[in-house]
Amino acid sequence: MKGFTTFIFYIVLPAVFIAFLFWIGWGINFGKSHNFTLKDPLSNNLGIVSAKSLIFQRDLVLFNKEKTEVSVSKIYTDCKCISVTAPVGDYTFGPFSTPIEQNTKPLDIIIPAGGELTLKTFIDLSGSPHGQFSSNIFIESPDSTKPYSIPIKAIIGL
Repeated sequence: MKGFTTFIFYIVLPAVFIAFLFWIGWGINFGKSHNFTLKDPLSNNLGIVSAKSLIFQRDLVLFNKEKTEVSVSKIYTDCKCISVTAPVGDYTFGPFSTPIEQNTKPLDIIIPAGGELTLKTFIDLSGSPHGQFSSNIFIESPDSTKPYSIPIKAIIGL
């Protein structure tokens, strides 16, 4: 009888609990990191840049790799030197930079299945020292468990 109780307690109850979590929908997003990818994987690398021209504009195209539409809820960066806007139709969301109150409000930008969202990125490296530069743009979606991170990289020369 003791072996049967142990079996119920250690095997059956955890299995029922996990099945319950999947049934209420928690299992759908378990381990799912993001729904996006960059259309051009090298577009976020500025390469070697001259110290004389340190302000750049780069379009990053975000691609929805899911078979259903995906919602973008937040866009923010980890550096004040990067500003991002997201033009959708006649309206432009942003500019977005470091997380301040205006950057934490839900956006509800919908990207259709297989669709794209262009992020107009403005990068000002004038306050950065020579050498390696690295920063990130973060995109949050209610469909993901963690934000999608786009690293921005450059080598600032003389």
